[in-house]
This record gives sequence, C-alpha cells and structure tokens, in this order.
Amino acid sequence: MEKIYVIIHGFAGGLYETEPLYNFLRSKNLKVYNIVLAGHGKTRKDLSGFSYKDWIESAVVQVKNIKKQYDKGDKGDKNGKNVELNLIGFSMGGLICVNLTDYFDAAKIVFVNTPVYYWNIGQIIKNIFSDIRHKSYGNINHYRQSFTKAPFRALLNFLILLNKTKDKFSSVCVKRANPLILQCLDDDTVKSKSAGFIKNKTGAAAKVIYYKTGGHRVFYSETADNVRDKICADIYDYLKK
Repeated sequence: MEKIYVIIHGFAGGLYETEPLYNFLRSKNLKVYNIVLAGHGKTRKDLSGFSYKDWIESAVVQVKNIKKQYDKGDKGDKNGKNVELNLIGFSMGGLICVNLTDYFDAAKIVFVNTPVYYWNIGQIIKNIFSDIRHKSYGNINHYRQSFTKAPFRALLNFLILLNKTKDKFSSVCVKRANPLILQCLDDDTVKSKSAGFIKNKTGAAAKVIYYKTGGHRVFYSETADNVRDKICADIYDYLKK
C-alpha cells in the first residue's frame, strides 16, 4: 500500500509557509505533496474572490488527483485500496484537513498551530515591545502586512470556516486518525488553549506537544530556527509509526 502525505498551508498563506517541512519529509523519502488553496499564493484581490467552500473544494480536487496516481480501487471507493492518506495542516490548514475527512479517510492527521481561539493579544504586545527594545521591527512589519494582506471578505470566510469546523474535531474519522497536535506557546496568532480544545474533541489517543518557542510561523520565521527541526522530527516520528 502506498502512503501519501498532503501538507496544507494557512490562511492568506502559500507553499512558502510549509516548505521547510515539505523538504524535510521529502528527504526522508516520503511521498509528500504541498497543495495550494483556491485564491491563495497570489494577490489580495485573488483571495477576496473565493469562499471557504472554494478553499475546501480546491483541496478535495487536488487530493483526488494525487490519489489517482496510486489508487487502483473501485470507482466511488472512499477509502481506496492502494493508498493511505495522511494529512498535515498548518494553522487554518488544520481546519481544512478536518473538512477533508468528509470526503476521504485519513490514516493520520497532524495539526500545527491550528486555531480554535485566535489572536493572542498578550503575546502580540510582548512582541511589539521586543521589536522596539531591539530596534528590529520584524514583528511590527508582519502585523502591518497581515492586516493589509487579507481582505474583509476572506477574513469573514475564515471565521465561518472556523465556526463550522469546531464540532467536526469530534467526528469519527478525525478521532480514528489519533491526531498529533502541535502548539507553540508563544504563538501570537493562535491561543495555546486551542490545542487543549482539539485534544478534548479528538479523544484520549490524540497526542499534544507544546513548544516554548517557535511563534506562529514556525516553519519559516527566522525566530523559529531553534525549534523548527524539532517539530519536523516530531512530525516524522509520528508519521512513520
């Protein structure tokens, strides 16, 4: 049986957000695919032209096309006979992973800084003061770009997606995957209690790992260098079992 691994980026993001993880898993000779959600990876105008339903549907189509390369099962067979699908979602990508289980069985699911409770205001303030103190302004520039990059319609669709997905964490398909839930405690976008919520919904077999540092953009932020390799290794250890 072929095992495939699909990585999904976050809201208003793109392949760059998860490329280090993609490259790490590829170096381990896993069949890894990094997909792009509808409207993402291009311009602000492009993002505003798609709804959360389009994001999910674009992921479904891409996963179906990937599976076709390996799946020789009967037509209409949700599970497939020659493919084991594993999903990895960064930030909003974790919400998309949950919704994909309406269409596919997932052997394993990884949630990385996946939001349920968002905007860690205390951490944002701490980061801003740190920028001012060190005269670096990296976080301040990121916050300014974030508020201008995502149009209101896209933000509204993100909130709708989040609201509609919360109860799906307790679905049979998600629980059966015994997910791995990873959360950085200094995440300024996702409150760390989100990981606890997901754990409670997905059941006792789910595993949570907290990291003291790493922030939200854990795979590509310069400040995440000290924890990125550890997270990639933890994901690989979970997937290879």
